[in-house]
Amino acid sequence: MQRCTTPGFPDGSEPRCAQPACCSPALGRAATCQIRLPTASSHLASILSRAQHLRATALHTHRTHFIMTSFEEDETEETATCLHMTFYHPCQQDKMMFRCLNFCKREQVRADEMAKFGRDSNVCHYNLVDTRVSRIQFSLQFYRKLNSSEFCFEIKNMSKKTKLTVDQTELGYLNKVDLPWKCIICFGDYQILAEIQEGEAMDYFETHLHLAKVPILQERCLPSLQPVPEKGIFPSLSPSQGKSPIEIDENESC
Repeated sequence: MQRCTTPGFPDGSEPRCAQPACCSPALGRAATCQIRLPTASSHLASILSRAQHLRATALHTHRTHFIMTSFEEDETEETATCLHMTFYHPCQQDKMMFRCLNFCKREQVRADEMAKFGRDSNVCHYNLVDTRVSRIQFSLQFYRKLNSSEFCFEIKNMSKKTKLTVDQTELGYLNKVDLPWKCIICFGDYQILAEIQEGEAMDYFETHLHLAKVPILQERCLPSLQPVPEKGIFPSLSPSQGKSPIEIDENESC
């Protein structure tokens, strides 16, 4: 408790207490007023709270600046050229010759490596489990055209006994040709639909394999290749028509 001792003003006027209830004339005497002085603990708590707020603000500003700087300095993400390949063979359900191929996800291949398809799993990353397939059936080379930013694939027939066709182009042993952006590759009873999805990456490309349940030639090519007869009767196709020679024993069947 502390008595109010507010002095008078120099002009003689009566001062008014900051708390009139404690100095009211009705009390007949100077009332005592309670003045709450700030304690050291509350003052320290206020200082600590203010310091924590400033620290949190500074930390948030620093993190924001770091994130923005990192984002600005990151290299631009490049998309890779992707070769989609859809495989079909009439005996797949029984022979399972595609069982070693990865149809689940995309795979990255270094640009300086040659993608090889064939029977020999020690040489070919894309392994076809079929004794009639050559050790290396064909290979694909990723390259960039001269004086151009366009990326392409070159396909080479690596089989001495089996010819390979790319659309209507027939390739003998060691013959090679540029792969069109969309084409059908055939050798023996194998049909592969190849589609190129363009990208910018130079160090690698991707392959994405798919499995077809119906013949690709029948679904995509035969309607446009068959002549339309005048009387609406289509000529029958012989079983061997349109097939290339394959490596097969005389007594072996599909």
